[in-house]
Amino acid sequence: MEPPAEDTIKKIANFLGEDADHLILLANKIPSDYKDVLKSDPKIPFMLRQIGGFTNTQKRKLFKAIEDIERNK
Repeated sequence: MEPPAEDTIKKIANFLGEDADHLILLANKIPSDYKDVLKSDPKIPFMLRQIGGFTNTQKRKLFKAIEDIERNK
């Protein structure tokens, strides 16, 4: 059986109080707004490939840096 459509997954996530993106990814789908982000800058796919090789410590540092940038907007 195929997983439900993205909008259905979002409704289920909302009902369950869960993160929709997480459930969409668990269904082996890419959230539609991710596609827009990937297309927005040609360096983003390169960056994602690099992050795939990072250690957990490196990922935590990167996520913290992103949170700091978001906080200081």
